[in-house]
Amino acid sequence: MAVSPTELSLRVLRKRGCLCQVVEHYHAFSRRRIDLFNLFDILALPSDGSGILGVQTTDSTNFNARLTKILSAEHADTLARWHANGGVVELHGWRRPTKTRRTNELRSTLILPESRRVESVAELGERP
Repeated sequence: MAVSPTELSLRVLRKRGCLCQVVEHYHAFSRRRIDLFNLFDILALPSDGSGILGVQTTDSTNFNARLTKILSAEHADTLARWHANGGVVELHGWRRPTKTRRTNELRSTLILPESRRVESVAELGERP
C-alpha cells in the first residue's frame, strides 16, 4: 500500500526535529478534507524556535495547483496574518517511486512574506 503525502511529510519533519500535528480533517457530510485556514495540512514546531511552520502537502502532480492556491488573492489576508505572527509556510510535493527510482522524492518550497516570494528549498532529493 502506498504511503500518503501527509505521512511522508510527517516523517521528514520529525527527522528534522520538529514537533508535528496533522490539522486537516475529514468532513463526512460534505465528503471533503478540510485544511486549517484552508491552507495547511500539518503544523510543525521546529526545534530551533524559528517560528511555527504551516505545511501544505500533496503529490507532485498537484504541486503547482497548491502553490497557486496558497498565493491566490482568496488567501492573501490569511497568509499575511500568518507571516505577521511569525509563521512560515512550506509546500511539499511528493513523487512516487518508479522502477528506476525506488524511494519517494520531495520537492519543497518555502513561501516567504516579502511580497509572497517563493524559494525552493529542496529540489527532488530529500527522502523520508
